[in-house]
Amino acid sequence: MWVIYLLATYGIVFMLQNKWEIRFFCHSDFFENLLDCAFCLGFWLGGLVWITVPIFSNLIIDTDTILGFFFFGLLWSFASATFCYVVDKFMED
Repeated sequence: MWVIYLLATYGIVFMLQNKWEIRFFCHSDFFENLLDCAFCLGFWLGGLVWITVPIFSNLIIDTDTILGFFFFGLLWSFASATFCYVVDKFMED
C-alpha cells in the first residue's frame, strides 16, 4: 500500500510543477524555488500525505507514541522526497 502513497505523492508533485498555472499565484522566491525542486516539494508533500492519509482513510498507524508518529513521518518524508527526485530525474531523460 505504501507504493500507492509514493506514486500519489509524485503525482501531486508533477501536477504542481508542470500542469497547474500555480506559478501565477506565487509571488515569493520561496515558493518559486519550492516548485522548481522535486526533492523539496516531495519532502513537504510526503509529510502532508503521512498526516492526512490516516485521517481520511481511518487507518491506524502502528506507532506507540506521538514521538514515534513524528519520527516515522520524518522518515516517510525523506523517502517520498527521494522517490520524487529519482522519478523526476528519470522522466527528464
